[in-house]
Amino acid sequence: MSSAAVDSQLHKAVRLYQASIGKKAVMAVTAAVLFGYVVGHLAGNLQVYLGAEQMDRYAAFLHSMPVLLWGVRLLLLVCVVLHITASIQLTILKQQARPSATSRRKRSDQTLLPVR
Repeated sequence: MSSAAVDSQLHKAVRLYQASIGKKAVMAVTAAVLFGYVVGHLAGNLQVYLGAEQMDRYAAFLHSMPVLLWGVRLLLLVCVVLHITASIQLTILKQQARPSATSRRKRSDQTLLPVR
């Protein structure tokens, strides 16, 4: 792939992220990754009910793959940072789009009780 093609793809990705839909897409993907981690973590911790031997095998499996563990930790850290950054940027965009909250007019002719 040529340098121009890579720059073009990078430029498209940056332009997409600058739009609110790009930030929402980043939030959706990172939320899915974080939710998947929570489900996987839950499944691993539920093995405690299968007995101590199964839990020991699971712990040994995790400790035998330090590269995978650190890769997942790094991925989770990146997802958390991207998710928070996108949410803050979306909040700022929302506030800039409507700087003051709309107020509801109260009708003065409304009463709670019927007049007799």
